[in-house]
Amino acid sequence: MRAFLALFKKDIRGYFDQPTGYIILVIFLGVVSYLFFDTALVTGEASLRALFGLMPWLLTVFVAASTMRLVAEEQRDGTLEIVLTQPVRAWTVLMAKFMAAFAFAGVGILATVGIPIALMTAGNLDDGAVIAQYFGTLLLTASFVSIGLFTSSLTRNQVVAFILGISLIMLFMLAGLPIITLALPTTAAVLVQDLSPLTHFDEISRGVLELRDILYFVALVATFLLATFFMIRG
Repeated sequence: MRAFLALFKKDIRGYFDQPTGYIILVIFLGVVSYLFFDTALVTGEASLRALFGLMPWLLTVFVAASTMRLVAEEQRDGTLEIVLTQPVRAWTVLMAKFMAAFAFAGVGILATVGIPIALMTAGNLDDGAVIAQYFGTLLLTASFVSIGLFTSSLTRNQVVAFILGISLIMLFMLAGLPIITLALPTTAAVLVQDLSPLTHFDEISRGVLELRDILYFVALVATFLLATFFMIRG
């Protein structure tokens, strides 16, 4: 536990010891706020459905930018090999990086809480639905972080890791869109749609929490963390 905390502090400090982390957070919050209020102005309706409809696509870029350096930078500098030669398990290193990236992304997500609070002052919101929507957003973020960690472990270049991260996340996201599923046979369409995090996030964003959706995100996170573990060990 001591090694985990030390590594976690090192990685989370890496976000805030340089202006890059603050810039990413400010850009994310600025884009979220602008798109939400712009949509509300155009449609004449201020609804959290608009906010959480945009969130998966914004998180794709935000999380890919947040995770691109975690493994790639250490592989480039050779510090990852030094850490792994210490009496520290590879799983400890991996989980510290995952939790640090998830905590950083969580700061950005929780900073958007001001939007539903502002809406509550002007009308009535379903508190349970809001909680479910933020819970689903955190699950989606965790899955994107695990994918970003995996793509970061594939290269020593941060820019390449960023591009790979966005590409792989977008591939999963697009699989849930009708434009893809309508072109496939029924059985294949259902399978592909179920593999998309967008499908399961949409269910939770409606305020409906089902065990199968939660298990999907847990399985997706576990799969990519395991793949990253093998890459690090390799």
